Amino acid sequence: MSHRSTIKRLYLLFQIINRGGYPTKERLIDYLQQHLGEGAIGISPRSLERSIQELREEFDVFITYNRVKRGYEVDHQKSININAFSKFLELSTEAGFYNDILKGKEDVHNVISFDQRSMVGSLWIKPLFNAILEKRKVWINHFSYERQHTTEYTIQPLLLKEFNGRWYIVANFPEAEDKMRTFGLDRIHDLITLAENFIVSKELQPAAPFKNILGVIYSFNHKQEIVFEIERSQWNYLNSQPLHHSQTYIGEEQGWVKVSLDIIPNIELEQQFLLRGDRLRIISPPWLKENLKKKISNMLTHYS
Repeated sequence: MSHRSTIKRLYLLFQIINRGGYPTKERLIDYLQQHLGEGAIGISPRSLERSIQELREEFDVFITYNRVKRGYEVDHQKSININAFSKFLELSTEAGFYNDILKGKEDVHNVISFDQRSMVGSLWIKPLFNAILEKRKVWINHFSYERQHTTEYTIQPLLLKEFNGRWYIVANFPEAEDKMRTFGLDRIHDLITLAENFIVSKELQPAAPFKNILGVIYSFNHKQEIVFEIERSQWNYLNSQPLHHSQTYIGEEQGWVKVSLDIIPNIELEQQFLLRGDRLRIISPPWLKENLKKKISNMLTHYS
Protein backbone atom coordinates (compact mmCIF):
# COMPACT_ATOMS: atom_id res chain seq x y z
CA MET A 1 0.00 0.00 0.00
CA SER A 2 1.33 3.44 -0.93
CA HIS A 3 2.24 6.03 1.71
CA ARG A 4 -0.65 8.24 0.61
CA SER A 5 -3.13 5.36 0.88
CA THR A 6 -1.83 4.57 4.36
CA ILE A 7 -2.28 8.17 5.50
CA LYS A 8 -5.81 8.26 4.10
CA ARG A 9 -6.70 4.97 5.79
CA LEU A 10 -5.42 6.16 9.18
CA TYR A 11 -7.20 9.49 8.77
CA LEU A 12 -10.54 7.86 7.99
CA LEU A 13 -10.15 5.38 10.83
CA PHE A 14 -9.31 8.08 13.36
CA GLN A 15 -12.07 10.34 12.03
CA ILE A 16 -14.93 7.88 12.46
CA ILE A 17 -13.79 6.68 15.91
CA ASN A 18 -13.16 10.21 17.17
CA ARG A 19 -16.73 11.20 16.23
CA GLY A 20 -17.97 9.01 19.08
CA GLY A 21 -20.73 6.47 19.01
CA TYR A 22 -18.41 3.52 19.75
CA PRO A 23 -18.32 1.98 16.24
CA THR A 24 -17.91 -1.78 16.07
CA LYS A 25 -15.17 -3.57 14.15
CA GLU A 26 -17.68 -4.46 11.43
CA ARG A 27 -18.77 -0.82 11.16
CA LEU A 28 -15.16 0.36 10.86
CA ILE A 29 -14.35 -2.13 8.11
CA ASP A 30 -17.51 -1.19 6.22
CA TYR A 31 -16.72 2.52 6.54
CA LEU A 32 -13.15 2.07 5.23
CA GLN A 33 -14.36 -0.06 2.31
CA GLN A 34 -16.89 2.62 1.34
CA HIS A 35 -14.42 5.52 1.41
CA LEU A 36 -11.12 4.02 0.27
CA GLY A 37 -12.17 2.80 -3.18
CA GLU A 38 -9.38 0.72 -4.70
CA GLY A 39 -7.40 1.25 -1.50
CA ALA A 40 -9.98 -0.85 0.38
CA ILE A 41 -8.56 -4.07 -1.05
CA GLY A 42 -7.19 -6.15 1.80
CA ILE A 43 -9.20 -4.47 4.58
CA SER A 44 -9.87 -7.19 7.17
CA PRO A 45 -10.17 -7.55 10.97
CA ARG A 46 -6.44 -8.28 11.11
CA SER A 47 -5.44 -5.27 8.99
CA LEU A 48 -7.75 -3.10 11.09
CA GLU A 49 -5.89 -4.16 14.24
CA ARG A 50 -2.60 -3.34 12.51
CA SER A 51 -3.90 0.15 11.67
CA ILE A 52 -4.92 0.69 15.30
CA GLN A 53 -1.47 -0.45 16.38
CA GLU A 54 0.13 1.89 13.83
CA LEU A 55 -1.83 4.85 15.21
CA ARG A 56 -0.52 4.01 18.68
CA GLU A 57 3.12 3.32 17.82
CA GLU A 58 3.69 5.98 15.17
CA PHE A 59 1.45 8.82 16.39
CA ASP A 60 0.77 8.13 20.10
CA VAL A 61 -2.97 7.94 19.40
CA PHE A 62 -4.53 5.23 21.55
CA ILE A 63 -7.64 3.48 20.25
CA THR A 64 -9.28 1.22 22.84
CA TYR A 65 -12.20 -1.19 22.82
CA ASN A 66 -14.95 -0.30 25.28
CA ARG A 67 -16.41 -3.60 26.47
CA VAL A 68 -19.43 -1.91 28.06
CA LYS A 69 -20.36 0.01 24.88
CA ARG A 70 -19.08 -2.82 22.65
CA GLY A 71 -17.22 -0.47 20.34
CA TYR A 72 -14.03 1.52 19.82
CA GLU A 73 -13.11 4.94 21.24
CA VAL A 74 -10.14 7.32 21.34
CA ASP A 75 -8.40 7.39 24.73
CA HIS A 76 -7.79 11.14 25.01
CA GLN A 77 -5.95 10.83 28.32
CA LYS A 78 -3.25 8.55 26.92
CA SER A 79 -3.09 10.11 23.46
CA ILE A 80 -0.63 12.96 22.92
CA ASN A 81 -1.65 16.14 21.10
CA ILE A 82 -4.75 14.83 19.34
CA ASN A 83 -5.44 18.18 17.65
CA ALA A 84 -1.99 18.39 16.04
CA PHE A 85 -2.24 14.79 14.83
CA SER A 86 -5.70 15.41 13.37
CA LYS A 87 -4.47 18.53 11.57
CA PHE A 88 -1.47 16.64 10.14
CA LEU A 89 -3.64 13.86 8.72
CA GLU A 90 -6.18 16.34 7.39
CA LEU A 91 -3.50 18.34 5.54
CA SER A 92 -1.87 15.17 4.18
CA THR A 93 -5.20 13.85 2.92
CA GLU A 94 -6.14 17.20 1.34
CA ALA A 95 -2.75 17.42 -0.36
CA GLY A 96 -3.39 14.10 -2.06
CA PHE A 97 -6.85 15.25 -3.14
CA TYR A 98 -5.52 18.51 -4.63
CA ASN A 99 -2.79 16.60 -6.44
CA ASP A 100 -5.35 14.28 -8.02
CA ILE A 101 -7.65 17.04 -9.26
CA LEU A 102 -4.80 19.20 -10.55
CA LYS A 103 -3.52 16.30 -12.65
CA GLY A 104 -6.98 15.41 -13.87
CA LYS A 105 -8.52 18.71 -14.98
CA GLU A 106 -7.10 21.89 -16.49
CA ASP A 107 -10.18 23.98 -15.64
CA VAL A 108 -9.98 23.24 -11.88
CA HIS A 109 -10.14 26.99 -11.12
CA ASN A 110 -13.74 26.94 -12.36
CA VAL A 111 -14.61 24.27 -9.77
CA ILE A 112 -12.58 25.28 -6.70
CA SER A 113 -11.79 28.81 -5.56
CA PHE A 114 -8.66 29.02 -3.40
CA ASP A 115 -7.81 31.86 -1.03
CA GLN A 116 -5.64 34.30 -2.98
CA ARG A 117 -3.39 34.81 0.04
CA SER A 118 -0.46 32.42 0.22
CA MET A 119 0.81 30.82 3.42
CA VAL A 120 3.22 33.61 4.31
CA GLY A 121 6.76 32.45 5.08
CA SER A 122 6.27 28.89 3.84
CA LEU A 123 9.59 29.15 1.94
CA TRP A 124 11.50 28.55 5.17
CA ILE A 125 9.41 25.68 6.55
CA LYS A 126 11.44 22.81 5.07
CA PRO A 127 14.95 24.02 6.09
CA LEU A 128 13.72 24.87 9.60
CA PHE A 129 11.93 21.54 9.91
CA ASN A 130 15.13 19.70 8.99
CA ALA A 131 17.19 21.85 11.35
CA ILE A 132 14.84 20.98 14.23
CA LEU A 133 15.15 17.25 13.53
CA GLU A 134 18.93 17.45 13.16
CA LYS A 135 19.31 19.88 16.11
CA ARG A 136 21.40 22.29 14.07
CA LYS A 137 21.73 26.01 14.71
CA VAL A 138 20.35 28.43 12.15
CA TRP A 139 21.40 31.95 11.18
CA ILE A 140 18.58 34.25 10.13
CA ASN A 141 18.26 37.81 8.90
CA HIS A 142 15.03 38.98 10.53
CA PHE A 143 13.10 42.19 9.81
CA SER A 144 11.06 43.86 12.56
CA TYR A 145 7.81 45.41 11.34
CA GLU A 146 7.63 47.64 14.42
CA ARG A 147 11.23 48.90 14.44
CA GLN A 148 11.60 48.80 10.64
CA HIS A 149 15.03 47.31 11.16
CA THR A 150 16.79 44.09 10.12
CA THR A 151 18.77 42.11 12.72
CA GLU A 152 20.93 38.99 12.45
CA TYR A 153 20.28 36.16 14.90
CA THR A 154 21.78 32.72 15.52
CA ILE A 155 18.98 30.58 16.89
CA GLN A 156 18.30 27.05 18.05
CA PRO A 157 15.02 26.13 16.28
CA LEU A 158 12.63 24.10 18.42
CA LEU A 159 9.08 24.29 17.09
CA LEU A 160 7.26 25.35 13.92
CA LYS A 161 3.86 26.89 14.63
CA GLU A 162 1.10 28.01 12.24
CA PHE A 163 -1.53 30.56 13.23
CA ASN A 164 -3.97 32.54 11.15
CA GLY A 165 -2.26 31.95 7.81
CA ARG A 166 1.26 32.74 9.07
CA TRP A 167 4.12 30.49 10.10
CA TYR A 168 6.41 31.05 13.09
CA ILE A 169 9.54 29.44 14.47
CA VAL A 170 9.90 29.10 18.23
CA ALA A 171 13.60 29.10 19.01
CA ASN A 172 15.93 28.98 21.96
CA PHE A 173 17.67 32.33 21.92
CA PRO A 174 20.44 32.54 24.57
CA GLU A 175 20.69 36.34 24.28
CA ALA A 176 17.02 36.77 25.20
CA GLU A 177 16.07 36.97 28.87
CA ASP A 178 13.21 34.49 28.53
CA LYS A 179 15.42 32.13 26.51
CA MET A 180 12.71 31.28 23.97
CA ARG A 181 11.47 33.66 21.31
CA THR A 182 9.02 33.48 18.41
CA PHE A 183 10.06 34.71 14.96
CA GLY A 184 7.62 35.25 12.09
CA LEU A 185 8.77 33.38 8.98
CA ASP A 186 7.36 36.13 6.76
CA ARG A 187 9.94 38.50 8.28
CA ILE A 188 12.95 36.27 7.58
CA HIS A 189 14.84 37.69 4.60
CA ASP A 190 17.66 35.14 4.60
CA LEU A 191 18.41 31.84 6.34
CA ILE A 192 21.45 29.58 6.58
CA THR A 193 21.53 26.21 8.36
CA LEU A 194 24.83 26.00 10.25
CA ALA A 195 26.99 22.94 10.84
CA GLU A 196 27.01 23.51 14.60
CA ASN A 197 24.63 21.35 16.63
CA PHE A 198 22.89 22.20 19.89
CA ILE A 199 21.57 20.20 22.82
CA VAL A 200 17.93 20.50 23.82
CA SER A 201 17.30 20.40 27.56
CA LYS A 202 14.70 17.83 28.62
CA GLU A 203 13.13 20.55 30.78
CA LEU A 204 12.56 22.77 27.74
CA GLN A 205 9.01 22.39 26.40
CA PRO A 206 8.58 24.77 23.44
CA ALA A 207 4.91 23.91 22.89
CA ALA A 208 3.94 24.37 26.55
CA PRO A 209 3.54 28.20 26.54
CA PHE A 210 1.01 28.01 23.70
CA LYS A 211 -1.30 25.57 25.46
CA ASN A 212 -2.92 28.29 27.55
CA ILE A 213 -2.98 31.16 25.06
CA LEU A 214 -4.56 31.95 21.73
CA GLY A 215 -2.11 32.60 18.91
CA VAL A 216 1.60 33.22 19.34
CA ILE A 217 1.92 36.31 21.56
CA TYR A 218 3.05 35.58 25.11
CA SER A 219 1.29 37.33 27.96
CA PHE A 220 2.30 38.13 31.54
CA ASN A 221 -1.29 37.57 32.66
CA HIS A 222 -2.15 34.43 34.60
CA LYS A 223 -4.60 31.81 33.41
CA GLN A 224 -8.16 32.72 34.36
CA GLU A 225 -11.76 32.07 33.47
CA ILE A 226 -13.15 34.33 30.75
CA VAL A 227 -16.95 34.34 30.47
CA PHE A 228 -18.75 35.89 27.52
CA GLU A 229 -22.06 35.72 25.70
CA ILE A 230 -22.52 35.39 21.97
CA GLU A 231 -25.61 35.54 19.76
CA ARG A 232 -27.13 32.13 19.09
CA SER A 233 -26.58 32.37 15.32
CA GLN A 234 -22.89 33.12 15.85
CA TRP A 235 -22.47 30.36 18.42
CA ASN A 236 -22.92 27.76 15.69
CA TYR A 237 -19.74 29.01 14.01
CA LEU A 238 -17.84 29.21 17.29
CA ASN A 239 -18.99 25.76 18.32
CA SER A 240 -17.81 24.17 15.06
CA GLN A 241 -14.42 25.90 15.34
CA PRO A 242 -13.67 26.75 19.00
CA LEU A 243 -11.50 29.71 19.96
CA HIS A 244 -9.51 27.51 22.35
CA HIS A 245 -9.51 23.90 23.51
CA SER A 246 -10.87 25.03 26.91
CA GLN A 247 -14.03 26.52 25.37
CA THR A 248 -17.07 25.34 27.34
CA TYR A 249 -20.78 25.83 26.78
CA ILE A 250 -22.48 27.11 29.95
CA GLY A 251 -26.07 27.77 28.92
CA GLU A 252 -28.44 29.80 26.81
CA GLU A 253 -30.99 32.52 27.56
CA GLN A 254 -33.02 34.86 25.34
CA GLY A 255 -31.02 34.17 22.18
CA TRP A 256 -27.58 34.51 23.81
CA VAL A 257 -25.23 31.59 24.53
CA LYS A 258 -22.95 31.86 27.57
CA VAL A 259 -19.44 30.46 27.06
CA SER A 260 -16.30 30.18 29.21
CA LEU A 261 -12.60 29.92 28.42
CA ASP A 262 -9.84 28.86 30.81
CA ILE A 263 -7.02 30.81 29.21
CA ILE A 264 -4.26 33.41 29.60
CA PRO A 265 -5.67 36.60 28.03
CA ASN A 266 -3.55 38.28 25.36
CA ILE A 267 -4.02 40.76 22.52
CA GLU A 268 -4.94 38.03 20.02
CA LEU A 269 -7.81 36.89 22.23
CA GLU A 270 -9.05 40.49 22.50
CA GLN A 271 -8.89 40.81 18.71
CA GLN A 272 -11.10 37.74 18.35
CA PHE A 273 -13.66 39.29 20.69
CA LEU A 274 -13.61 42.63 18.85
CA LEU A 275 -13.89 40.83 15.50
CA ARG A 276 -17.41 39.73 16.43
CA GLY A 277 -18.61 43.29 17.06
CA ASP A 278 -21.97 43.74 18.76
CA ARG A 279 -22.75 40.02 18.54
CA LEU A 280 -20.51 39.24 21.52
CA ARG A 281 -20.30 40.73 25.03
CA ILE A 282 -17.86 40.10 27.87
CA ILE A 283 -19.33 39.11 31.23
CA SER A 284 -16.15 38.65 33.28
CA PRO A 285 -13.50 39.46 34.37
CA PRO A 286 -14.34 43.18 34.84
CA TRP A 287 -10.86 44.37 33.85
CA LEU A 288 -11.14 42.73 30.41
CA LYS A 289 -14.56 44.24 29.92
CA GLU A 290 -13.16 47.72 30.70
CA ASN A 291 -10.13 47.15 28.51
CA LEU A 292 -12.30 46.36 25.48
CA LYS A 293 -14.58 49.34 26.23
CA LYS A 294 -11.54 51.65 26.09
CA LYS A 295 -10.42 50.18 22.77
CA ILE A 296 -13.91 50.58 21.31
CA SER A 297 -14.00 54.20 22.51
CA ASN A 298 -10.62 54.86 20.85
CA MET A 299 -11.92 53.30 17.65
CA LEU A 300 -14.89 55.67 17.66
CA THR A 301 -12.59 58.69 17.69
CA HIS A 302 -11.29 57.62 14.27
CA TYR A 303 -14.79 58.06 12.83
CA SER A 304 -15.88 61.28 14.56
